[in-house]
Order: sequence, then C-alpha cells, then structure tokens
Amino acid sequence: MYGSGSPLLAFLSSVARQLPELAVTVVGFVVVLGRKPAHPKASSLAAAGLAVALATSLGGAAFYAAAPTLASNPGALGALYAVSGFAFSALDAAALGLLVAAVVADRAPR
Repeated sequence: MYGSGSPLLAFLSSVARQLPELAVTVVGFVVVLGRKPAHPKASSLAAAGLAVALATSLGGAAFYAAAPTLASNPGALGALYAVSGFAFSALDAAALGLLVAAVVADRAPR
C-alpha cells in the first residue's frame, strides 16, 4: 500500500543507493574548491554544478520518501511523480550544463 513504510527508512535507503554518486560529488566539490585560485571561473561553475547535483540528489530522495504521504490516491501520486520527475530532471540538466560550462571556462583561444 502507498505510504505504508517509514518515510525516514525510504529516505535512508534512497541515499544508500546513491552513496557512490554522492561520494564522487562531495570529493569533486573539495577538489574544485582547491583549484579555485588557479581557475576561478571554471571552479565557480563546477562548484555550482556539483552543488545543484548534490541538492537534487538529496532533495529528490527526501521528496520521493515523503511523496506517498502527500497524495490522497494512486492517481494523484502518479501525477505528483510525473511533475516532480520532470522538475528533478530539469535540475539535473542544469547541473550538467554548469559542469559543461566549467570545462570550457578559463580557456585561452587557440
């Protein structure tokens, strides 16, 4: 049945499933901030992209753990998942766009 499990358990299991991605994001964030003096624009863009990716991962896990308690019936839950899925996908695309922009930033023309 929808919403029959613990939202905290659902959140923690979702975060556990994402641990490798979260670890790479956090380590990447530390590396990017360490390179900021040498490449300020690229580092800022990469840090912003990684921050959006981290927030999207954790926010998505929290949202999807709480979503079954927000909808009154399975149809409403499906609509909620469809809209939130698009929103989280747009945020993932924004994070990727920032990371791509960081790759080409601070480069001298050839």
